Amino acid sequence: MRRGPIHAVFVAGSVAAISVSTAAQESVPAPPASYRQPAVEPGHAPDDPRFIDAHADRVGLFSTAETHPGGTAFLSNYNLGILQFGYAFSDDVQGAVTTSALFGFAPAGFFDVSMKLNALRDETFRLALVGSITAVTVEDTTSGVRVGGVAQLCFTPSCWTSVSVNLHSFISATSTDYVPVVGSAGLLAHLSELFALIAEPSYALIVGDDDISSVDGFLLTYGIRLTSAHWAFDLTLVKAFGQDVDDDLTTGAFAGGVPLVALTYRTAGEPPGAPDPLR
Repeated sequence: MRRGPIHAVFVAGSVAAISVSTAAQESVPAPPASYRQPAVEPGHAPDDPRFIDAHADRVGLFSTAETHPGGTAFLSNYNLGILQFGYAFSDDVQGAVTTSALFGFAPAGFFDVSMKLNALRDETFRLALVGSITAVTVEDTTSGVRVGGVAQLCFTPSCWTSVSVNLHSFISATSTDYVPVVGSAGLLAHLSELFALIAEPSYALIVGDDDISSVDGFLLTYGIRLTSAHWAFDLTLVKAFGQDVDDDLTTGAFAGGVPLVALTYRTAGEPPGAPDPLR
C-alpha cells in the first residue's frame, strides 16, 4: 500500500503536536513546597533550638519560653553544687526538681519543684507559664510558691536568635507583707548548631504595704554555650552592678563576674522520626 502526501502530513502533524505538548509540560513551574508537603509547625523544625540545643529551655539564670521535646529526661549541674533533674511529659509541659547538693545539711540551700507550660509557640513569638513550690534555707527555712511567665521574641527563622523576658514573684507561706519580683531580658544567639552567645541582665523589686522598693543595682549574666542535641555546656560570668555591691565582687579575680558553669545531659532531642545517634 502506497503512502501518499496525506499520510506524510498526518505523521508530521502528530510529531509536532507531541513536541509542543512535551515542551508545554516542561515549561509549567513546579508547585510551591507548601502544596507538595505539609508545613512544619513552629518549634518542630529539625533545626529548631529545641532539638539541637540541650539548653534551649534556658538562657543564663532564667528561662526561655521553650520546653524540651516530649519524652526527654534531663540532668543538669550548676557549679557542681546545684542539681536539677527533669522530664518533658509532652512537647508543651515539663517538670523539674532543683536542689542544692547539701540541702538540709548546710546553713544555706534551697529545694524547688517546678512545672513549665508552653502556652504559645509561633514563628516569631513564644509564651510559657512557670509555677513552683520552693523552700529556701538561710539560718531559718522559708517556703512558698514561685509563679511567673516568659515571653520569647524570635528574630530569626527557627528562633536561633531570641530575647526571653522573664517576670517572676515569690509568695511566702508565712508572710505576704513583702513580695519579691524579679525580671530579666535574656539574649540567646546561636551562631551555629554548636556555639551560642548569652547576655542576660536581671533586676529585682520588693513590693509590699503599698510601697515598692528597688534594689540598687542589677545582675548581668554573660558568656558562651557549647551544645548539641544531647549535651550542653554553658560557661558564663554573673556580674553585679550597683552602689551596694561588695567591693570583693568588683576587683581581683571576680572583677569580670562570678563564674557560673552549667552542664546538661538529656536522653532525647531529635524531631520525631530522626535516628538517635547514641543507639
